[in-house]
Amino acid sequence: MTQIQIVVQFAVSGARLSEAVLQTTDSIGHLRKLVDLVLESADPPQRSALHTVRLLHRSQLLEDNLLSLGSAGLSNGSMVEVVCCRSLLLASAGEDGAARIWNSETGESAHTLLGHDGSVLCVAFSPDGLTVATSSEDTTIKIWSVASGSLINTFKGHQHAVESVGFAPDGLTVLTASLDNTAKVWQVESGECQLTIDGHQRCVNSASFSRDGKSIVTASDDETAKTWCARTGACTLTLEGHTHFVLCAAFSPDSKSVATASRDCTAKVWSADSGDCLFTFAGHTSFVNLVAYSWDGLAIVTASDDETAKIWATESGECLLTLGDGNWNYLMAATFSPDGAAVATASFGGLVQIWSTATGDCLATLQGHRGCIHSVTFATDGLSTSDCPM
Repeated sequence: MTQIQIVVQFAVSGARLSEAVLQTTDSIGHLRKLVDLVLESADPPQRSALHTVRLLHRSQLLEDNLLSLGSAGLSNGSMVEVVCCRSLLLASAGEDGAARIWNSETGESAHTLLGHDGSVLCVAFSPDGLTVATSSEDTTIKIWSVASGSLINTFKGHQHAVESVGFAPDGLTVLTASLDNTAKVWQVESGECQLTIDGHQRCVNSASFSRDGKSIVTASDDETAKTWCARTGACTLTLEGHTHFVLCAAFSPDSKSVATASRDCTAKVWSADSGDCLFTFAGHTSFVNLVAYSWDGLAIVTASDDETAKIWATESGECLLTLGDGNWNYLMAATFSPDGAAVATASFGGLVQIWSTATGDCLATLQGHRGCIHSVTFATDGLSTSDCPM
């Protein structure tokens, strides 16, 4: 056992954080706890739950927390560099009236967003990752700061619960769907409603933009999905074929197809040009609550009341993977990570779980909500590296 002195400094600026006296038999995990303590006790704090701290020695990541300092090559006078990386963030919305922002790498809850007077039904990140929008059964939409968790604005105009919310690709507007049979487009900065889409005969359960921002697709209890011109609100296509409520609809990344999910226990893919049904995914045994494309458009994920999520190939309609063990209640939502390596699911039982799309293994379980989680989504902004994330 040998006592060593280690210098800890920021990698980017070179600013010295601390000098620690440790034993060569101490672990990397022990050093990491000391660094976290120094960062969190600084004034102002030098780390938030939005970030992950990485340690480097001679440009090598110190990742194995069980490895001893000596085995990692550290000796007296060694320098350890600290990098604070913006983590891949995840947001969830629950019937407990809260939305949460999570660090998907550490499982930490960075912010709990409170302010709605009812269940939060949907949550969405802005394209730049700086804000999130939430929609609620209290008929309002709220915009929040990701950095601070503070409320920025509240939009009012729907007459009933707002089932879904999503940003336009340019981040300047948000799109909502409501049980009042309408969808609306709102200016983010002013909160002004600039367009109301009124054409469904029953509740509108979801609404989303195409990747180019030119079109909108909606899903309704009238058993149809419809596409619309995002500028004028004119209906361009009605997709008919489901035999029960259509709960979700989404454009493919290339805007050439639309995927839908229904209470008839199926998901379907349609041509966005002709309206023809291209595939019917019939592997679920109960309501299909949500459908979402991977970012490259090669796969689709569905979430179902049969307690599973399924990943499907968009080209063939083949089921590639089934996620879940049947013990974690109805699945209300599912979403791909930006790199497609993971899927996050939200359950009626109050759990957010992250799954490997390669193996189907559960990588993490995030707990904090009370009751059903209605929505889950990853941020899509690029990760950043800095000394001080605050």
